[in-house]
Amino acid sequence: MSEETAAETAADETQPEAPSGEQTLEIEGLSGGDNEEGASQQIVVMRLAGEDYGVEITHVQEIIRMQTVTEVPGAPAYVEGVIDLRGAVIPVVDLRKRFDLSVAENSADTRIVVVDIRNQDVGLVVDGVTEVITVPQSSIEPVGNLAAASITADLRGIVNLPEKLIILIDLQLLLENISGGLEALTA
Repeated sequence: MSEETAAETAADETQPEAPSGEQTLEIEGLSGGDNEEGASQQIVVMRLAGEDYGVEITHVQEIIRMQTVTEVPGAPAYVEGVIDLRGAVIPVVDLRKRFDLSVAENSADTRIVVVDIRNQDVGLVVDGVTEVITVPQSSIEPVGNLAAASITADLRGIVNLPEKLIILIDLQLLLENISGGLEALTA
């Protein structure tokens, strides 16, 4: 066996196993990757109401299965409430409600994507997470007047790929636009 093969085998054998009962969904590439001088970026692709939405992987902390959300009185309709994630209280936003999409029952594929937006962890409820892809910057087109101003205010653009379109969410703008609703949770 060559030295390279032996090193690869040893590295494979030392990979830690996930603790049993852990509910974190692992997606290859979630740790980020090379972003060759801004020429491309990695996107976590999520499903909402049958459409593909994406967020930059650099904001994604983890993806967890749907769990019980504690409702908070007085919160806006799109704020589901809060969850306890390893001792931290995280507000949870239902993106279907935020984007005025039809509300659906949670399924086995429903996930909470925990994102870090300006040092604020927020959980985003989505129908499912499908993949992590690398897209060229040149494939991102502006949103324009595609929809109501209240919805496009949270969007960065449309990723136009030969096989599909992905609606790209601007998490910085999303936080700015929902910050009043999140402040109601901590008041």
